[in-house]
Amino acid sequence: MRREKPPSMQDVAEAAGVHRTTVSLALRNSPRLPAAKREEIKVVAERLGYRPHPMVSALMSARVSRRDPTHQATLGFISVDKKVAPGWPDTDTPYGMMFRGARDRAERRGYRLTPFWLGDSKLQGERFARVLRAQNIYGLLIAPHFGPGNHIPLDWERFSVVELGYNLSQPAFHRVVHDYYHSMQTVCRELDAGGHRRIGLLMPLHSDVKTHHLWTAAYMHFQSGLKPRERLAIHRPAHLTTANVQEWIRAERPDVVVIGGVLYPRIQGEPQFFELPEKPPYVSLQLIERRETVPGIYQDSHLMGATAADQLISHLQRGEFGVPEQPMSLLVSGIWQCGSPLQP
Repeated sequence: MRREKPPSMQDVAEAAGVHRTTVSLALRNSPRLPAAKREEIKVVAERLGYRPHPMVSALMSARVSRRDPTHQATLGFISVDKKVAPGWPDTDTPYGMMFRGARDRAERRGYRLTPFWLGDSKLQGERFARVLRAQNIYGLLIAPHFGPGNHIPLDWERFSVVELGYNLSQPAFHRVVHDYYHSMQTVCRELDAGGHRRIGLLMPLHSDVKTHHLWTAAYMHFQSGLKPRERLAIHRPAHLTTANVQEWIRAERPDVVVIGGVLYPRIQGEPQFFELPEKPPYVSLQLIERRETVPGIYQDSHLMGATAADQLISHLQRGEFGVPEQPMSLLVSGIWQCGSPLQP
């Protein structure tokens, strides 16, 4: 039985009454075409069942990468976190580093990245959708948010979306996320090899929920291989305070403390401020700088932002819009840093 030949780009061009180059621009979501024309050609391509040939797409991508990129489109980087100041793109925080990593990678590939903070009253509901349409933005990166269960009211079918971390309660999109489980495994293995036998873990409850319990799952798996007297209860109250942390230390007697879900040390006056006693030493699961004196995991927020930008641009170039039927997560491993030596 002879197999029917799949439709070509020329077939789409003839059906839409345009040149093949126009079809190519529309399927790549190029801003050189009006949005209405792009949508019209996409409808024709979908009706004919046209799919780009993967080898041809790869060849075109290689050609583009060998020359200086021209402006392709503008992407949006969205934050709804009320706990982050509107100037977060310029801060030395994981949020700021992720934005700059995504911005730098997007610019290398010919895209502009614009930040939006939805705490601004001018960017609420339909007004925000109109702003995106006015700027011809169809690709969105969702920044990390404080706590789980966040929601953004938007007509997602018009956009290609990639999340950074576990953020939106619904719908579920492709995401780039830190490999929490592997990081905790690494920390436990390094501390165990260093002679520590009573490894304690503390983190706020909301951080445990937001990370899908991956840190605590890896920690509990490690503890399952210890002697019962070496197993410690996880300290995860709603808020970490100096009083409840020190009470837990007195009760569990850890010889090293692993801290997750919060940047430490804290500065007096910061929200959710708490202090640790001088001993035992602590290890951080969220180091900001590559070379810090505190031992722990460097998550490399800059790389995560760049990786998310690459993923988003790939989805746009393939014409993938709306909520994916099977969302995928790309895990970025952290790097163990020894910092100052810990005494076993």
